Amino acid sequence: MDRRTLLAIVLSALVLLLVPRLLQWTGLAPHPSRVVSTPAQSAAESTAAGKARTVLPTDSTSIGRPSAFASALGAKSEQFTVGNSLYDVTFDTRGARVVGVAL
Repeated sequence: MDRRTLLAIVLSALVLLLVPRLLQWTGLAPHPSRVVSTPAQSAAESTAAGKARTVLPTDSTSIGRPSAFASALGAKSEQFTVGNSLYDVTFDTRGARVVGVAL
């Protein structure tokens, strides 16, 4: 390896090692008590304990009301076009699908 490649590797390693400490020092790092386990982590922990179950994220304000996701399922499909002088792309609002492309 030449010197520039070695220098690039060393500088990349320093960035990877020092950025988390810099974020902690400036107060921008996430607080450990704010870290929330994902449903996959919760399911893995419950499986390890002998109980296999599906964990869904819940919000205490949405108990007793239909979720925004459920109401979006009934929404009608609309199409919109994004483009410039080179192309036009048509998207569908259901699933964010590309419906058409014109060059």
